[in-house]
Amino acid sequence: MQMRTPTGSENLFASPNLVGLMALHEGNYARMCRLVPHGHPRAYGGVSHVAGEPALHLSVLERCRYTTTYHLTYYFGAPGRPVDLLVPEPDMHIRVYQDARLAEVLHCGGVDRVSMLRGYLPRTGSPTARRWRLNLMLNRWLRYCLDVGHRFPADIAAPA
Repeated sequence: MQMRTPTGSENLFASPNLVGLMALHEGNYARMCRLVPHGHPRAYGGVSHVAGEPALHLSVLERCRYTTTYHLTYYFGAPGRPVDLLVPEPDMHIRVYQDARLAEVLHCGGVDRVSMLRGYLPRTGSPTARRWRLNLMLNRWLRYCLDVGHRFPADIAAPA
């Protein structure tokens, strides 16, 4: 039996490289457009509820002419502390470049409670390798969120 050599997109995510990183940014953009209505830069945030899943929280950290920076997270109660003290996990800041059709992770805090993401946090490696792992984590998380049904409505209103 002869093994087939991976080609094209099958090999993009095999190891950290600039081409794979750009492909991740493009994939993250496409998933963010499905999660947050495409071409809706007026969105201020909201909460997506899906039965049996943690609520997904979205807020806008910064809005510029060609970019929007979002905070995307679940909130969990901290063990041994009152329920009203919530911990964001994963604590992701995502910049969406509308003109270039890319989305990348700018910051990611703890992923202690989200076991499917735990192994993606980069501890060492080149800057490209660290960015690749963070954006691969975002890619997998966005895919999961969309698969279970999370979406933010097109008519997200500005805060009063």
